[in-house]
Amino acid sequence: MDWLLLRGEERMQRPTGDIDVLVAPVDLGVFDGVLSTLGFARLGSSLMTTRRAYVAYVAEDDLWLRFDVVSRVAFGELLEFDTPTADAFLASKRRVGALLLPTPNDAFWHLLLHYMLDREEIPERWRDVVRDRAMSAEAEGPLASFLDALPGDSTSHRILATVRAAEWTSLHDVFEVVREAWLRSQGPTGSVRRGAHRALARLGLSQWTAFRPGLSVAVLGPDGAGKTTLAVGLRESLAIPTRYLYMGLWKEGTLERLLAHAPGLNLLLMLWRLVVRSCKLNYFRWRGCIVILDRFGYDAVLVTEEATWRQRVTAALVLRLSREPDLILVLDLPGEVAFDRKGEQDVATLDEWRAAYRAMEFGRAQLVFLDATEPIDEVLRRATDSIWQTIRRRAEQKRR
Repeated sequence: MDWLLLRGEERMQRPTGDIDVLVAPVDLGVFDGVLSTLGFARLGSSLMTTRRAYVAYVAEDDLWLRFDVVSRVAFGELLEFDTPTADAFLASKRRVGALLLPTPNDAFWHLLLHYMLDREEIPERWRDVVRDRAMSAEAEGPLASFLDALPGDSTSHRILATVRAAEWTSLHDVFEVVREAWLRSQGPTGSVRRGAHRALARLGLSQWTAFRPGLSVAVLGPDGAGKTTLAVGLRESLAIPTRYLYMGLWKEGTLERLLAHAPGLNLLLMLWRLVVRSCKLNYFRWRGCIVILDRFGYDAVLVTEEATWRQRVTAALVLRLSREPDLILVLDLPGEVAFDRKGEQDVATLDEWRAAYRAMEFGRAQLVFLDATEPIDEVLRRATDSIWQTIRRRAEQKRR
């Protein structure tokens, strides 16, 4: 199998972020099979690129691993800055331990172009690293030759000298010219990709990583169980694009008090909110995100025996109109503990709610109970592992 690690070798002891791998096109299928055997799930390809993404979660280390796999040496969010240099990179690769890496010179030029074309600047914490590598680099190799062939005077020698002098503002100006020349050299293809990127960005779709299909995860539990804390923690820690969506429907605001004088209007308002939030859920899920649902409509199961017929009808409508999530995480804890944490409701009611959650059964949605008396870091790790296992099962079902 013909491959090499483009970037990230310095993080291989405990990989974080994306690990970029270049694979010969004829070996993509083999590479896919190897990663699947190792427990990785392929989570989609971008609509307008040949990039593939693979992820795995190691629960013991609470660590996400992610590989971004490409078959061309190209840059930009949509790989609009394309080059014909992949074969040259693979032909000159070197072995360092268990890794196959580009030559130091190729690695420097690739890192530089990654920052200047993907991000339009070199992050401050990486500037000394890039400058140090520039000191031993040469204005030669496949990427340097490609730059020299572009129209204009932004040659690889000029770019290398600018980096060595740490003239970062000048480097930004140089690459403004490089970007335009690069796109012109590719004819209409580069311009179309760049235009598509800008259009998608205006629609909020610039992160078009296409993790399809997305996953909806409902977080349930009594007051004081830590639903919002867990939901926010998942949004910040998952390695897959994640959105947080508050689905609570019960509130007593000014508008609700005004509408209370007209029978049925508060019910219509609540149903309207449900429709709007369900549309958001479907949109984010369509985009391939993991959607974390706080106070999902299944909280309607907490209608007690003392509820009025209106409350029961409302709860039934909510359950009927709510889209079934892919995974339900229930934070389980005794009513006494929940009351001590938040002081809302009473112990008897909280225990009644706990029993209602334990008796839940909802179609095809997977139900996972988490011990909410454990430290939040442990609850977050168990919740993350449950999400990962759901992803793995879906990936395995798709391969069958």
